[in-house]
Amino acid sequence: MIRDRAGWTDPDVSCLTAVRNGDGSGLDELMRRHGEALHRFIFRYTYNAQDAADLTQETFLRVFRKAASYMPTARVKTWIYTIALNLCRDRARRAKHIKWIPFLSTQRTENSRCGLEDTLPDDRPDPGDSTSQLELATAITEAIATLPEKLRAPFALCVLDDLPHAAAGEILKLSAKSVEVRIYRARQRLREVLRPFLNDLELS
Repeated sequence: MIRDRAGWTDPDVSCLTAVRNGDGSGLDELMRRHGEALHRFIFRYTYNAQDAADLTQETFLRVFRKAASYMPTARVKTWIYTIALNLCRDRARRAKHIKWIPFLSTQRTENSRCGLEDTLPDDRPDPGDSTSQLELATAITEAIATLPEKLRAPFALCVLDDLPHAAAGEILKLSAKSVEVRIYRARQRLREVLRPFLNDLELS
């Protein structure tokens, strides 16, 4: 294992070393450890099932091809997510329409009093509320889609995928504080757009 200045050890390095040596089991193990979470993140970023499947596969193909170039200055997981994020950005630049991020996470956010699930209506059965719930879900999805990429990426990583600010910062090449600020700005924008639906419900 590789130990960095902060003292952490990264068990994924041994898998990447196996890949470098032509041992396919190393890549299989990386896919087993991170494949599901990575696919979930990509889907939340692109809101397209086929894109998510394709980009997850492409990410691990890049990992295989670029294994020899990896330098242990960051965790292997961070390196993999960086590859995935760059692929997502490339795909978005080629797209002719904005990709929506689904509002699916039930995780609570870091440094937050309120999880995003708290902005949704109570999901107890009530036929009279079905229309308003659909309108709110649509409004939330559209609001997130309008965020500029510099706000949407940290929002997706930290709020939708529950990554710590520091880990997201490594992927985005930002300080943890900068990530926090961008998430705050994203929440401010969402609050303003969703005010008619949320009746001033606090998002941060």
